[in-house]
Amino acid sequence: MQYAGTQYQGPQSSGRCEGEGTYIFPNGTKYVGGFRNGMFHGKGTLHFPNCGVYSAVWEEGKEVNGDYTFADGLPYEESNWDYCTLGDRRFATERNETLRPAGQTQLTNNRNGDPYIEEGQADVGDGFCHTGGGDNQVYDFVTGDALRYLEPGEKPLISKKYRQGPNGSLRRDTGAALASLFKSADVDGLGQLPVEELSTLFTHKSGLRRMVDNDPLMKSSGSVLRDLKESGKETLALDQWIAVFRL
Repeated sequence: MQYAGTQYQGPQSSGRCEGEGTYIFPNGTKYVGGFRNGMFHGKGTLHFPNCGVYSAVWEEGKEVNGDYTFADGLPYEESNWDYCTLGDRRFATERNETLRPAGQTQLTNNRNGDPYIEEGQADVGDGFCHTGGGDNQVYDFVTGDALRYLEPGEKPLISKKYRQGPNGSLRRDTGAALASLFKSADVDGLGQLPVEELSTLFTHKSGLRRMVDNDPLMKSSGSVLRDLKESGKETLALDQWIAVFRL
């Protein structure tokens, strides 16, 4: 069941989602939980790739109450918010672990180094944007796929507050990008995903397809999609998924 690049896995009634299921949006956002008459209903969780999860109770498509947790494990609190305030300037990773020694101060929340950004790019947290008259979109650090549009309040901060390129030590890696796509979809942690779901996700990740096509150690994206279709397999593990791409 697919509409406009979306995918649904679960029971249906009269052609609509009904009961416990999984709904995947074209941008990779995944909802796992209850449905009634095609709408979110009961307990359900939205998983936002590289951003966090929102677990909530829904009433026929409307959120009743819920909690958001960032990708680094930091829970959002509407009141008594004390993260990165004048009273405590530590990043979440510094809170969860320890402060680095003198001379190794963290400038962002990335404990193991920052993603590389090129000249004319800026780090906006969940991705990078192009500065100096860009297209106002935010792109994924790993795959280069468009994630969202810049909010009006972000634009004045780009040159004043955001990390500017060229900067960063972690360069893009095709294998890591493929693994990231798999892990973001494997919200249940089962280590196996349907081939159809993986093919659909990869088809809609134009930035990742470009990475694959430009990597001399990988097959072309078209060849991969044909191989997946003709494989006869219903599911793939992470290592099998990456192996499909290797020459």
